[in-house]
Amino acid sequence: NPAVIAARPLLSDPRFIDSAGNVFTETGINTQSLEVNTFLHRENLPSDFVDELILRFQRNCSFYPIWGNFNYSYFLRGLYNLNQHLQEDKKVNVFNSDVPFDWNTIDTLQLKTFWDQLYTRDSVIASQVIQRIDEIDSSPGKRQKALVIMNYRHAFGHEFATSKNEKPQNVGRYLFEQYGN
Repeated sequence: NPAVIAARPLLSDPRFIDSAGNVFTETGINTQSLEVNTFLHRENLPSDFVDELILRFQRNCSFYPIWGNFNYSYFLRGLYNLNQHLQEDKKVNVFNSDVPFDWNTIDTLQLKTFWDQLYTRDSVIASQVIQRIDEIDSSPGKRQKALVIMNYRHAFGHEFATSKNEKPQNVGRYLFEQYGN
């Protein structure tokens, strides 16, 4: 995802670190967020352990059986390295926002049901982002902003429509409807 790679200079900008410090990504399942942030906030881990964790996150970042894109692991490694130079209250947080999924617990019937309900994916992603943004916004901390990174299709906003003037079922649309322009 070129947007993730392009976001790295933005994430290390002191203005982003001071006023936002929170990133939402489409890549990465929601159920991994706590473990990912625990990793990103740890300091001075041995490099082979960092590699092992990033590989595990990469292998479990999607409900697709194979996710060969390296952007997610590249992104996490960059944020881990950035956070090594930041005080705890300045470390960047990442909130994986894709639909909840766990390869370790799913069986064949659950997988079929999951795939049958995938048409609701964008509304689930948006709901998770909205819930977390509202939590961040009402928190006492001063970093109450966030960067939301979605790929091309998921990012379409409320001004896009089909030829029949139907609104798209996209994360961007739901976010614009919740927060306005």
